[in-house]
Amino acid sequence: MHSLISNRLDREGFRTLFELHSQSVKAKLIELFEEVQKQGKRADSTADIDSIVAEAKKIIHKARAKLDIFYVEGIPDINEFLESNLPAEKLDTLIREAVRIVLSSGDSEELRRRTIQYIKQTQIGLLKEINTRIIEVI
Repeated sequence: MHSLISNRLDREGFRTLFELHSQSVKAKLIELFEEVQKQGKRADSTADIDSIVAEAKKIIHKARAKLDIFYVEGIPDINEFLESNLPAEKLDTLIREAVRIVLSSGDSEELRRRTIQYIKQTQIGLLKEINTRIIEVI
């Protein structure tokens, strides 16, 4: 019971947790995309694209699973809340766009810049959306 109390977050606590979660996911996705670039994969193969998308989704879902120990006032289930604000279809579209950027760039410095910029822009948009929903829900 003590951990339940210590893992209960208010609105500001959830914002902080979500920002930390986003930073962690971003770092892991960048690592994945840098590894893809090192392997020299291109957008030629649908199997390669699907494999990279699946790996990116695995990273995101593993990170989300770590949020299960937290409780937020007004949000019964954090993962359901995130899923309702970033449905699987939208997540798939965002990941596929990032993979397209990665696979279309041959230069590693350009790849890194474009990928990081895309992920940052996407996360800024998601943070704004989530923060608005937090205010509505909590």
